[in-house]
Amino acid sequence: MTQTRTLRRWDVTGKHQLACVGFELPELPADRVRLSFICNGICGSDTHMFHTGAVHPGHKGAHQPLTLGHELIARVEECGESVTGLAVGDVVAVEPGLPCGTCANCRKGRYHCCPKTMYMGTPPQNGGLADEFHWPGHWCHKLPASLAANPVLASLVEPLAACRQALELRNRIVPERAEDEWTVIVGTGAMALGVLAVIKATNKAEKVMVIGRSAKALKFAKDFGADLTLQLSGIDPKATAESVLKDRAELFRTDHFDSDETLEAEFADDAACLAAAKAAREAAKRVRAHGAHLLEIEAEMSREAISAAANVLIKENAAVMAQAQTHANGYISSLFECTGDERLLETIINSKCMLADGVVIGLGCHYGVSFDVAMLRRLELAFQPVRRSCNQFPPTIALLNEHPELFQPLVGSTVKFDDFGKLMNGEAKADETGTGGPKCVVVR
Repeated sequence: MTQTRTLRRWDVTGKHQLACVGFELPELPADRVRLSFICNGICGSDTHMFHTGAVHPGHKGAHQPLTLGHELIARVEECGESVTGLAVGDVVAVEPGLPCGTCANCRKGRYHCCPKTMYMGTPPQNGGLADEFHWPGHWCHKLPASLAANPVLASLVEPLAACRQALELRNRIVPERAEDEWTVIVGTGAMALGVLAVIKATNKAEKVMVIGRSAKALKFAKDFGADLTLQLSGIDPKATAESVLKDRAELFRTDHFDSDETLEAEFADDAACLAAAKAAREAAKRVRAHGAHLLEIEAEMSREAISAAANVLIKENAAVMAQAQTHANGYISSLFECTGDERLLETIINSKCMLADGVVIGLGCHYGVSFDVAMLRRLELAFQPVRRSCNQFPPTIALLNEHPELFQPLVGSTVKFDDFGKLMNGEAKADETGTGGPKCVVVR
């Protein structure tokens, strides 16, 4: 059946450009179902695509407008002739990856690692933030009635499947943990708190420590089930450097102040600002001696100030990790790093806070994160990245259905489909649910 009426979808059309465009669906392929949108959780990758204009390091082809959305709950409106196990009216969680099915990874059952995977909302595969869309019936998971009646909660299936994947990988590497051992989660976003929720749903007695920057988010984590929370340094090296240098460029147009240490007096109570100010002055003094021009001096001052503030950040965060180790009596056997912050990851490993034979689970989806593997070798630690999820949708659906009250607080706000563009452009606010959770869900 050919779809003739005009439908709407949310497309990224350029950097910071989002448009609600009209389109028509083609004829329904035999293996696919026609789905109508119910709701979709907003992922950090959606925000990334919006800011970059749908640029993705994994896609080398020409850049085209991209429909967002991959944390989808939808209703089956029509089934292709070869689709089985689904019927019109079924509410489904949509698994967003389309593996090739023939490569070595797919044949081994590791379809989530298929190098040819087409993934919703990632170039060149459009997502499902649309009135209607087609998707293979094989990757649509029917929800039980109680969860179908709460689609906003059900929209957590996709991110929680990745969290469950992470926990399963951890359990494979560290299968046994003594009662005095602690698990640490670094980060307070949706993935970090999703890991916390999955752990507590499967093993309430496991001791979990959450470490993050935001005091408000840490309070939520504590109320949500964390046994302990610790706050990371709040230093922003770039902002610190800019603040320090704001009034200093003029002072260093000449060499009159190169040796004036009194310039740092106002920063005596702020370690990062003090370090940045000293570094900037020394930089100006050093490069001026080589005949540098003003623009070169200012650029070097900025670089050195940022570096100095970053060193203070690293020192403070290392102290937090030492505090975590002390509280855990040295027995941190697994750590879930959910920020994707390269400097923080390196600090965590360098701090030697973890128990030998432990595992660092990386959930941050960032390209270019690197560290010295020798740091892992010193304690025979394992670093286990997580690639989406594999065969995790059915058990995740069951977990959500069994413990809805545990996972519901993760949804902190909702926004109407029609207002999604305004939200992304900062022209509207989402409607708060009252839980304070990190996840915002687009609803019909």
